[in-house]
Amino acid sequence: MTAMKAFSLEDQHAFARLSGDANPIHVDPLAARRLQFGEPVVHGVHILLRALDGFWAQAGAPRALAAVQAVFLRPLRLGRVARVETRGQKADGARLVVVGDEGEDLVRITVRWAAGAPTGTGDFGGPAHRAAPAEPAGFADLAGTVGVGCDPVLLARLLPHLAAALPARHLALILATTYLVGMEAPGRHSLFTQLDLTFDPQPGHGDLAWQVRRFDERFSLLTLGLEAGDARGEVRALVRAAPVVQAGMETIAAHVRPGAFAGQRALVVGGSRGLGEVAAKLLAAGGAQVCLTYRTGADEARAVADQIDRWNGPEAQAVQVARFDAASPPAHDLAALAQWAPSHLYYFASPFIQTGQLDRFSHDLFARFCAVYVAGFVTLAGALRGSLVGAFAPSSVHVEAPPPTLREYAAAKAAAEFAGTHLLPAGLACAMPRLPVLLTDQTAALADGAMEEACAVLLAALSPSRTGRG
Repeated sequence: MTAMKAFSLEDQHAFARLSGDANPIHVDPLAARRLQFGEPVVHGVHILLRALDGFWAQAGAPRALAAVQAVFLRPLRLGRVARVETRGQKADGARLVVVGDEGEDLVRITVRWAAGAPTGTGDFGGPAHRAAPAEPAGFADLAGTVGVGCDPVLLARLLPHLAAALPARHLALILATTYLVGMEAPGRHSLFTQLDLTFDPQPGHGDLAWQVRRFDERFSLLTLGLEAGDARGEVRALVRAAPVVQAGMETIAAHVRPGAFAGQRALVVGGSRGLGEVAAKLLAAGGAQVCLTYRTGADEARAVADQIDRWNGPEAQAVQVARFDAASPPAHDLAALAQWAPSHLYYFASPFIQTGQLDRFSHDLFARFCAVYVAGFVTLAGALRGSLVGAFAPSSVHVEAPPPTLREYAAAKAAAEFAGTHLLPAGLACAMPRLPVLLTDQTAALADGAMEEACAVLLAALSPSRTGRG
């Protein structure tokens, strides 16, 4: 068993330079917060090669690869600890598993090597020159080629044992697969799930050709065949959901009765996207004066405020925008929001809704949810007690029947309901409706089947009769 060095964002950027795979889900924290896992995750091929590099350092130095198979089961988040376990080894190969810090299998690897050493290094002239890819319009009959190559100096720095033992051509072929999946097909909205690659003993030359073999619409699973003259195989990838774009101000305003929220000074926590964005637009369309907060998406928050301001016109008071971290609010941020003197608090702050495991309850995950849904809400409501007359903090239908992988989330929402009933300042009316699953960035990847459109459901829930005086 070998511990792996935790991956940093700097490691991710270096690997993106080596492979060409600069998919935002791996290298851009701001963009990744709206994607599948809510934060950057390590390239699957980066984990694979780092695991093989550690194995090569300990197991001698076979000089040629015969085949590599990797099944990418779960993401590895930056800064998290993982280890490599050898679960079987023969004279010509080994089975390795990369295991996460909670004992879960992340990547299962089968590697075989050839006896002896290649007599040449193949056609490998340095970094591959790859054009900026275009998003494919569809997957039927899609095919193409990607260049095979990488920076040998960077390769030796990031993967020193593999670079010293194996032909760079073989490693560059593996690197080309992560570029293919992450940047070309499926491209930006992809999740690499499996790699199977078999190598000829002697490295060859030329690009890596690929072609769609099948696309299973039931599971959004794309299978690509690979051929490079000296290597062949296939990769599989899921086509993941794109970030959700909520309805514009004009569309939302058409649903709201003029003056429905007149007289409210509405503080919308988490108003830069998702349900908070929809709520901010609904409230403004109904005549409320709005201040919306964000934690990391300053540009997104400003864009929402600008939409509302353009719709309101120059005569209306501009929407206020403030940074606020609900999980650990600084005293000066609480004071600044209290000084704005909101009459109504609309609390949509949420961490990334990470799923748990089927066979265990994660106390750490439950605590992360409670830090926002319970402690953050109670702390903010207490700081605003001098001006608040109403509060709204949506709960979830999952409290009633939690899915097996959302038990921590459902338990935290139940705890928030208790807090809203028993822990807020005396006399503060608080609405906590159990909303159905509505379409947002978070739910696009979690929910099965059709989801209700957010505007109508949220407008009914935001009725002034449920959130205190208008």
